[in-house]
Amino acid sequence: DLATIQLPGNITCVLSHGHRYQVKSDLMIYAEVARNLGAKIAIYGHTHLYDDRTIGNIRFINPGALCGSRFDGPSYVLMTIYNGKIDVIKCNLEY
Repeated sequence: DLATIQLPGNITCVLSHGHRYQVKSDLMIYAEVARNLGAKIAIYGHTHLYDDRTIGNIRFINPGALCGSRFDGPSYVLMTIYNGKIDVIKCNLEY
């Protein structure tokens, strides 16, 4: 349930569904895992809710859900990295 990839600019990114790290409660367990892996970006799901926040020096991103949720409509994110700067745009879908 965890993958680590290297992105341009030698940026480490971890990806997880998130249920094993109890992301519905808070991000502290997942933050510890990401920190131990040297991640600058941590992407997760499970909650089906868009989120984009920084804890310490790690950017946590939840793209929401393509199928939507009872709290929010369908969404995904576009992430770009340029000169070490990470930009995230939430894209909402309409059916």
